[in-house]
Amino acid sequence: MLNRLKRLPFWLAQSLVLIVTLLIVGVLHHIQAFERLNHQVYDTRLEAKRQDVPLPEDIALILIDEASLQALEPVLGRFPWPRSVYADLAEFLAMGNARAVLFDILLTEREGRAEEALSASDQQLVVTSWNHSNLYHSGLMRNESVDEGAQRLNQPMPDGVRDRHSLLTATGLEKGRHNHYSLPFDALLETTPHLGIVGAEPDRDGVYRRLRLLWEYHSAYFPAMSLAPLLNEPNQSRARRDGHHLFVDGFDIPIGEDEQLLLNYYGEYRPYSMAGVLDSLQRIRNGDIANLRITPDEFEDKLVYIGASAVGLDDIKATPMSQKTPGVFIHATATGNLMDGRLLHPPRAGWTYLALVLTSTLTLLAVARLNRFSLQLLVPFGIGLGYAVLADVLLSHNRVLDTVTPLAGLTLTWMGSLSHRFFVESSDKRRIKRMLSQYVSPSVLTDVLNRPDEVLHAQVGVTEHMTVMFSDVRNFTGLSENLAARDIVQLLNCHFAEMSAAIFEFDGTVDKFIGDALMAFWGAPIRINNHADLAVSAALRMVERLDHVNEQLEAMRLPQIDIGIGLNSGDVILGNIGSDQHLDYTVIGDNVNLASRVEGLTKTYGLRLLISESTHRALTLDIPCVPVDRVQVKGRQRPVDLFAPWTGLDPSPEARAEAEDLVRRMTEALACYYEQRWEDALDLFSAIDHPGLRKLYRARCWQFQREPPGKEWAGVYTATSK
Repeated sequence: MLNRLKRLPFWLAQSLVLIVTLLIVGVLHHIQAFERLNHQVYDTRLEAKRQDVPLPEDIALILIDEASLQALEPVLGRFPWPRSVYADLAEFLAMGNARAVLFDILLTEREGRAEEALSASDQQLVVTSWNHSNLYHSGLMRNESVDEGAQRLNQPMPDGVRDRHSLLTATGLEKGRHNHYSLPFDALLETTPHLGIVGAEPDRDGVYRRLRLLWEYHSAYFPAMSLAPLLNEPNQSRARRDGHHLFVDGFDIPIGEDEQLLLNYYGEYRPYSMAGVLDSLQRIRNGDIANLRITPDEFEDKLVYIGASAVGLDDIKATPMSQKTPGVFIHATATGNLMDGRLLHPPRAGWTYLALVLTSTLTLLAVARLNRFSLQLLVPFGIGLGYAVLADVLLSHNRVLDTVTPLAGLTLTWMGSLSHRFFVESSDKRRIKRMLSQYVSPSVLTDVLNRPDEVLHAQVGVTEHMTVMFSDVRNFTGLSENLAARDIVQLLNCHFAEMSAAIFEFDGTVDKFIGDALMAFWGAPIRINNHADLAVSAALRMVERLDHVNEQLEAMRLPQIDIGIGLNSGDVILGNIGSDQHLDYTVIGDNVNLASRVEGLTKTYGLRLLISESTHRALTLDIPCVPVDRVQVKGRQRPVDLFAPWTGLDPSPEARAEAEDLVRRMTEALACYYEQRWEDALDLFSAIDHPGLRKLYRARCWQFQREPPGKEWAGVYTATSK
C-alpha cells in the first residue's frame, strides 16, 4: 500500500492516510471495540478525581455489615431478621426527625406461609409504615426472557399501585423495557407511603457506572429509590426527555442514549453500622441516654438509606471506585449527585468523532510539515497530552470525554503519516540502490555505500578464505538452437530469478551471469566462518527450486532444463577489478578456476551437485556426502577428491538412512577400485543405486581388467576437458 501511496502527490497521499485512519477508528468506535479500555481509563480518572470527595451530609447510610450480623445473632438469630427490626429502626430515626427513611431491602414475601395471618413482626412493620409518611420501600423491575415462564410475565400491577406511586406523566421515554416486577408483600404495599425501584444494570464488564432514574412498566413510570425522596409527590410529578436531558420536577438531568445517569461516585461514604443504631435504641428504651453510641439527632433532616454490606447478603457490586461496593452506595450516589448538582454529562458520539478528526488532522499536519523527527514525535505527543489534560479539566466540570478513540486515531495517523513520509523522502536513495543492485549484491552495495573511498579505485583487493560456486544449464547450446531469442531470455530470467533467490537466502553474493552460467561466492564482503555450510545449503536449495523452475517453464511452453553446480573452498583474491568507469567486484585465483572445473565434471557423473575435498572438510552441516572420484582437472597438478551431498536440507529419517548406506557402499567400492581389485569393485559398483555412477565405474573396471593401469596408479582420473 505504501508503494502505491508514494507514487501519488504528497498531500493527496497524506489525505488518504488521514481518511483511512478516520474510517478505521470510527468503525472500531461504532462497534464498541474500545469500550473496555475506555471504561478502564475512565474508572482510573474518576477514582483519582473523587477519592477524597465525601457524600453530601444530607445523606446518611446505615449498613447491615459483618459486625451487625455477629453482634445481633445472639439476640435476633441468623439473618434474615424479624421485620420488627426495621420497624424499630424507623422509630429510632423518627426520634431524630429524619427527612426520609429508604429501605434498600426487598421485602416481597411475608414471614411464614402466605395463607397464614401476618406475623407479629410483619404486622409491626406494616403499622409503622402506616404511621410514618417518610418511609420508602423497595420494588424491582426487570426484563426476563420468555423461557423463565411466560405466565409470570407482563402481569398487571395490583390495584392502586400505578395511581399512588407512578409519575403523573412522562414523555419522550422509551417503553417496553420491562416485563416483570417485584413489590413489597401485599399488606406492606397497601400501607407503604412511598415506593422506590432499586434495580441497577451493570456495563458489559460487570461494573456499575450508570443508574436508571425512571422505570417503565406497561407505560407507567416509577421513580428509582435515588430519585423518589427528591420528588414533591411522584403521582403529581411530570417527566420529559429532551435529547440527552431528562426533566423531572425542576431537575435537569443529563442522560445517555440508554436513558441512564452516569454516576459521579464519592470517595467517602461514612456509613453507620446497624448494630450501633439498634444498640442505641435499646439504651434509649432502658433509659441509658447518656451512653448512646449514636444519637437520633445525627439523622435530623437527612435522607437515610438502609442497606447491606455483609458479603453473604449478596449486595456487593463492582464500581469504578472499588470492586466491593455495597449496592446501596449506588442509590446514595445518584441522590447525592442530584442534590449537589455534580451531574456527569456522558460522552456524546458527535463530540467523540469531532475530537477524533481534530487530533488526527493536527497530528497529520505536524508530521507532514515539520522536518525534524524530534518535532514529528514531540508535537503529536503534545497534542495527545493536551487532549488528555482537556479531558481531565472537563471531568472536573462534570463533562466526560472519550479519551481512547481520539488518541487511537492520533496514534494511527502518526504512524501512517510518518511511514509515508519516510518512504517518500527515501525514494531517491532507494531508487539508486535498486539500480545498483542489478549489478552487485545487496551486501556489496551496502559495503560500497558505507566505504566509497575504498572502492572507487580499480585495484585488486586482499586474499580471503571463501567458498566459490559455479552453476550452468545442461546442454544449453542444444536448447538455444531451437528457441527464439525472446524465449531464450525468458528461460534464463526464470532460471536465474529462482537460483539467485536461493543464493541470497543463504547470504551469498551473486558475482556475475555468464551466458547460461552463474557465479557466486560466500565469505565477503562480510567475513563469515561457515561459508562452506551456507554455500552447500544454497546449492541444495537451488536443486530443490529446479522443480519449480521447470513448472514455470512448462506453463510458458518452454523446454525443461537441468543444472550442474560445483563448489570449492580456499584462498581467493577479492576486490574491484576494472577501471574507474566500470568496477567489477569479484574473486579470482586458482581456487575459483577449480570451482568451475568441479561444476564441469557434474555431467561426467550424472550428478547435479559436486563439492571439492576442501569444501567437504570445511563442512560442519550433518549432511551425508557420497565420495565420487579422485580427479586431476585440466590445468592443475594436484588431484582433488570429489563428493556429492546426497540429501536435501531437511531429509526424512528414511532418506538419511539411504544416503548413509550409499556413502558406506561407495566408500567400500572405491577402496577396492583404488586397490585394483576389479572383480570385487565390479560387484560393489553393480549394487550402487545411482545409474550414472554405476555405469561409469563398471566401464572403468572392465577397461582396467583388459588394460591394467600399473602399480603406480593412485586411482586418479584425469579430466581431459574443462
